[in-house]
Amino acid sequence: MQRESFSVRHLDDSEDIRTSWPLMRQLRPNQSDEMGYVQQVKMLQQNTGYNLVGAFDPNGRLLGIAGFVFSAMLSRGSYLYVEDLVIDEGNRSQGVGGFLLSWLGSHAREQGCSKFAFCSRPIIRRNRDSDSSTERMMPSLLHSRTQSCRSGKGLAEPPNPPIPGLLRPTRHSR
Repeated sequence: MQRESFSVRHLDDSEDIRTSWPLMRQLRPNQSDEMGYVQQVKMLQQNTGYNLVGAFDPNGRLLGIAGFVFSAMLSRGSYLYVEDLVIDEGNRSQGVGGFLLSWLGSHAREQGCSKFAFCSRPIIRRNRDSDSSTERMMPSLLHSRTQSCRSGKGLAEPPNPPIPGLLRPTRHSR
């Protein structure tokens, strides 16, 4: 499938949100109640400015979703923070994730953000028919990435370093 054939649109009404539920369950299996999910997303949209977008193929089939908010910090300035990003298991390794990340970077720039950030946890279920290198590129620990929206390329900041003593005991000399 060609990246140019994908489109993105906001999922704002209850029916659109409901259609995203099977994909969100792939990322968050604890979402066991479809209507509860729809209500939670609507509440987040109203209270926190949560945005939910979907990537669609030319036939209108939902391939992936991204949930994000806009925020600002003294240390980062204004940024777009991706809270949820999932591509349907049957449509991975086809460029949909890269397309969504590229769209998010462009959208952040359009909204005046200097960066976009995301936190990811590798829950990649490798497609046996794929020879994707994504699995090899993902570290095994929770990490955070921030990408500059000016260039739209590369990481502006490295992953957060581990907190000393958190992953292994420290030895104190006596």
